[in-house]
Amino acid sequence: RDYAETTGAPLVHTHPSDPSMGAWRSILDWQFHRGPIQVVAGEVVDFIHEGIVPSDHKPVAVTYVLD
Repeated sequence: RDYAETTGAPLVHTHPSDPSMGAWRSILDWQFHRGPIQVVAGEVVDFIHEGIVPSDHKPVAVTYVLD
């Protein structure tokens, strides 16, 4: 399962991360899990440092706990 399905979070585009790259947006990155773990929190991180976008994809950050 993916974290968004598990938590009910809305799907957010992850590519491109640079807002100046035009209007095309896509969900290309996922965080999947299985087994005896639970999702505590998850988000797509929008990160720009001093005007520089470090990647063309936004990272998907998820915190898990073991059941």
